[in-house]
Amino acid sequence: MTARRIVAWFSAGAASAVAAKLTLSRFPDDEVVIARCIVANEDADNNRFAADCERWFGREIVNLSSLDYADCWEVWQKRRYLGGIQGAPCTVEMKKAPRQIFERDWDPHIQVFGFTAEEGGRAARFKAQNPEVRMANVLIDAGLSKGDCMGMLDRAGIKLPAQYARGFANNNCTTCVKARGRGYWALVRKCHPADFARMAALSRAIGWTPCRDGKGNPVWLDELPANYPPQDDSPAIECSIMCHLAEQDMAA
Repeated sequence: MTARRIVAWFSAGAASAVAAKLTLSRFPDDEVVIARCIVANEDADNNRFAADCERWFGREIVNLSSLDYADCWEVWQKRRYLGGIQGAPCTVEMKKAPRQIFERDWDPHIQVFGFTAEEGGRAARFKAQNPEVRMANVLIDAGLSKGDCMGMLDRAGIKLPAQYARGFANNNCTTCVKARGRGYWALVRKCHPADFARMAALSRAIGWTPCRDGKGNPVWLDELPANYPPQDDSPAIECSIMCHLAEQDMAA
């Protein structure tokens, strides 16, 4: 029987790390590659986390990057577009484009993303928007939540990326233009003041701000009240019975 080709996409987040580890254990007879799209706008500690995960995986991560842009700032400045109804151009240029180039040599294949048990709707939307992608939702199938994934990494002795400790719910770039909450941007201002100031200036220059108030009205970053409380809604590290079942699977 010919081995299947499977790509587990590692994004330096807790969920994608556990998804990659679980993929290796669930498909031992298949050709599995763990791939990462490098984005310079991510926190530097992501590289430490990736190295820790490589030791946990027992194999190296294949690193991909954009052939056209150095980072998201260059995308935003050249495209003069941060986000909106057309989506975020940085995601297309820094992640989707490198992924599609990589896929040319890996077609046909199955792809694994870090969709967790509470993200079934998000996974379904991704599939509807990308019908050509053959997906394996290993975390959803295992019933693992984001908190479960954090707990599993904690017990594996892998320190979570620094962004989680700072209070960010997701380990995205230090200025994620898909984030809309005032609390999120107040947290960016607290943790990454230089990036916040740069985004505030770029937003004014382009004429669009990613920040919104509770009613969906735009809020310019340079007008965000200085005392607005930083958001701290990271999921608590926990572990349900589904964690233990998955860990037994990994150890098999």
